[in-house]
Amino acid sequence: MAKEKGLKSLEDLPGVGPASAEKLKEKGYDSIEKIATSSPHEIAEVSGISVENAKKAVDAAKQATTLEFESGSKIYETRKALGRIKTGSKSLDELLGGGVETNAITEAYGKFASGKTQLGFQIAVNAQLPISEGGLDGSTLFIDTEGSLPYEETVLLEIDGKLRFEKIGEVVERAITDAKEAKDINGSISVSENPRRIRAVSFDPQTLKVDRFDITGFIKHPIKKIFRIKLASGREVKTTEYHNFFTLDKEGDLAPTYLKDIKEKDFVAVPAFIPNATHKNDISDEEAEFFGLYVAEGSMIPDDRYKTGHYLTIITQKDNPKVEKIVQNFTKKRGLRYHRNKMDYRIYSKELTEELKACYQFSPYNSHTKRVPEFILNSTTTSQNSFLNGYLIGDGSLNKPNNTQNADTASRFLANDLLYLMASFRVPARNQQIFREGVHSKGGPSQTYNIHWAVDTKKDRNLQLLPNNCLQIGRLLKKARKENGATQYGITTGNTVAPVSQIETGIVKSVSRSKLKRLLNPLNETPSVSKLKKLIDSDIWFDKVVSIEEVSEEVCYDFEVMPGKKIENFIGGYGGVFLHNTFRPDRIEQIAKASNMDPQKVLDNILVVRAYNTEQQVLALERADKLIREHNVKLIIVDSIMNLFRSEFVGRGALAERQQKLNQHIHKMQQLADTHMLAVYVTNQVMENPGILFGDPTTPVGGNIIAHAATTRLYMRKSKEDKRIVRLVDSPNMPEGEAVMKITPNGIRD
Repeated sequence: MAKEKGLKSLEDLPGVGPASAEKLKEKGYDSIEKIATSSPHEIAEVSGISVENAKKAVDAAKQATTLEFESGSKIYETRKALGRIKTGSKSLDELLGGGVETNAITEAYGKFASGKTQLGFQIAVNAQLPISEGGLDGSTLFIDTEGSLPYEETVLLEIDGKLRFEKIGEVVERAITDAKEAKDINGSISVSENPRRIRAVSFDPQTLKVDRFDITGFIKHPIKKIFRIKLASGREVKTTEYHNFFTLDKEGDLAPTYLKDIKEKDFVAVPAFIPNATHKNDISDEEAEFFGLYVAEGSMIPDDRYKTGHYLTIITQKDNPKVEKIVQNFTKKRGLRYHRNKMDYRIYSKELTEELKACYQFSPYNSHTKRVPEFILNSTTTSQNSFLNGYLIGDGSLNKPNNTQNADTASRFLANDLLYLMASFRVPARNQQIFREGVHSKGGPSQTYNIHWAVDTKKDRNLQLLPNNCLQIGRLLKKARKENGATQYGITTGNTVAPVSQIETGIVKSVSRSKLKRLLNPLNETPSVSKLKKLIDSDIWFDKVVSIEEVSEEVCYDFEVMPGKKIENFIGGYGGVFLHNTFRPDRIEQIAKASNMDPQKVLDNILVVRAYNTEQQVLALERADKLIREHNVKLIIVDSIMNLFRSEFVGRGALAERQQKLNQHIHKMQQLADTHMLAVYVTNQVMENPGILFGDPTTPVGGNIIAHAATTRLYMRKSKEDKRIVRLVDSPNMPEGEAVMKITPNGIRD
């Protein structure tokens, strides 16, 4: 231990005046000993003095200190006095030697939904408990990154039992306005009240099946850069660069991936199924078919002759008995009459006109704003099929050479609705924009949309294929064979092993579900076989990315979908894309209530810093000393430490700079931990190590910098249901081992 002699304060050091001393104290250099153990360049940068004067100050500090050697037993007694934060799981606490330790960095790494962030939330609450109850009686500094959507982006929701397309900004703003209490955390406004029981259409991560789940939070974030991602099927969505999409990782798991980390030709998850509404509309097949025909060929024209308000016209360019049959069936069902002219059918009815204007919610004279009416979206599958049949009779065509059904429209909105409607039939449809030069009424190019899908459903189409560009399926198939002791020839139905070999070696970049199902037929049920079968039978398709571009800067919005279990996704965007949701502070509120703590006080004691780039992440810690002292911070959480570094420093050329900056950042964490006797908990991402041929290839990112700096390393992975397995990989004083914990609504438990 160093003991000071001679010098009493920083102002006594040569070259350090009152102003420089104050700057040093603000940054945590508040003793002669700390100056002595720092570099001149470090002191110069912090204080603003010259490097030469900083060198004199450091030399003087070194001369003014002496070192005392301490016995191992004394150090042992000192270590026993270190604080520890209980995790909520007795088995995990035992594994860690009592909990998450102060004066140290604890790293937790693992795949999506392995429980890393959940553990962080739990200890953020527990750190506020008295020391006698397993806490540190202090507050938490939480460094976080997140993503969200701009105001105008469409999301598919169920409200009052009815499916609706809504602008996410309108929904969130309305929730904030109507809420009794809204939380403002570092500029992000959050509410948890959902009196209308608005539900998101989402997939269940456990089953990969789509259903409707309660939204548990509505969030509004500050202005951020917005990017548009376009997919091969014509689907697209606008989000921030740190919003997560879902991709199939190298182990065949559906994992969230930041937009910034997605490249062209990658595959992201889109819905293969849209469920019916809870409360379905009662509409006859005759009416549904007529409304489909009206969307294709209908218009409303003022009635000057009979003064009935408007008359409805169904136009056809030639005699079509199918069109006349639809009109006959509808008018008979409604007790109306129609008039047949040379080129059209006319129905005179003010009531029908008003009904159509109300339910279609678009100008009756504008073909560019037509949509599938909301009551069709909320009808039965049979009625939806009748609607589609009527539409195709009016505006459909069959491409015989390609054996595809085509539906053409001038309305971008209608094209979006048709993509969603086809998903309700589990039919993979695609949207293609078509430009025709010089045919617009004003002389410019005309733009239409062609929605098309295969008539033959026996063959898997592009969206139905499972991506194998990173050997996701090939690796799983090989594991499935090994688990069954089967050869490549043993699972083929023909006389060649070529299909199996091509899948397992990655020659085939995408795999037909039907072919994969046949290959699995001879195999007994094993973990890998089960995972493949779940993918085959899932309500998820995979769409290829064709472009990503920056488009604007806007205020952003998001949902949390955590209705008693981790759903954490919803459907949004043009045509429908699965989006990962923001995790809200209301989870903290749940944990606090379960611990009989005041939720508002707990939230007030968690200081959240949202970092959108590495500069902000590093700066948050560089300026943390004063904040730590003022708020008695006893825990720092960085979630996740490598996310922004991986995104900004891409390629081998940037590796050295990245590691140097990361090294400085993580040493600042250790300095803060030692200076203020606090705990540091960081989450980390993982990758698949190609050099590991046998065993688990999951490896934490960050290399030796993080490996050497972290005092304790935990590897977390999912088990059955809400269980998580935590393995202690590295610790200076505890043996390797494993603990099983549960993630419950009340937090981490045994």
